Amino acid sequence: MKRILLLTLCTVLAALAGVDAQLLWKVEGKGLQKPSYLLGTHHFIPASFIDSIAGAKEAIDNCDVVYGEIDLSDIDPVQTRKIMTEFVVAPPDSTLTDVMTSQQLDSLNVFLKNISSDDYKLEPGNLIMFKPTFVNQAIIQLISMSMPVGEGEIMDGNIDIYVQEYAQIRNKEIKGLETFRQQCQLLYGQPIHKQVDDLMQTLRDPHSLVDDDIELKEAYKHGDIEKLEEMFRDPEKLSAADRKILLDNRNADWIETIEQTMPRQSMFIAVGLGHLLTDTGLIKMLRRRGYTVEAMK
Repeated sequence: MKRILLLTLCTVLAALAGVDAQLLWKVEGKGLQKPSYLLGTHHFIPASFIDSIAGAKEAIDNCDVVYGEIDLSDIDPVQTRKIMTEFVVAPPDSTLTDVMTSQQLDSLNVFLKNISSDDYKLEPGNLIMFKPTFVNQAIIQLISMSMPVGEGEIMDGNIDIYVQEYAQIRNKEIKGLETFRQQCQLLYGQPIHKQVDDLMQTLRDPHSLVDDDIELKEAYKHGDIEKLEEMFRDPEKLSAADRKILLDNRNADWIETIEQTMPRQSMFIAVGLGHLLTDTGLIKMLRRRGYTVEAMK
């Protein structure tokens, strides 16, 4: 769960250039007139890394429509703030002081004091009104800001954003597989006790978050699909319950849109890599439905 929260934040770390990352797949067969493409992204890998993914830009150029998890060009700032407020602000009877024990609150206050700095501060009093998941995200973002950036690395946005900006310049149609509201519901709509449990897990073991993220980035940058599959299957990193909510159920919805669209329009689909891998990922789902899905090298 912590990894999924981390991947929703806006802070990014750069990647090494020039790695022959095999993160792009071509979808053909079953009567398709033109191939479609699946790109597995990492929301904390920078835009420049796309130059290391052979054929990615050419695939966008050749497709008819680009799909992301959401259509970023359709996000209205005013409406976005309204939706965020609706989901992240706790009801009056469910603030942190209502849903956390005094001991848990003390642990939170001590943790925030220890990780805050002159540049980045989280004041406990300012967080009381928010849901535990939002507080967890704020802590994870603060932790991510302290992670080292490699020599020569440049923070320049992420791949998901770049793909849609590049597509827009190429006058491609851009769509989303889901809406911003749906994503907020996934993150902030879980039971409060589950949100508290996840927050306390972060407080107890923040270093595992950093270690997992470094391991995931390195595997991604080297296109180590075997290692990535292993990580996404690990119940210690993502529980079966979280997997079902955050990956499997969404994949089941997305596959219907994908299969309905591909016969009419060649698609370039850029979504988090976790949605492509394992037996419930989009790659194997498409293969089971009769399509040929091959990695582009």
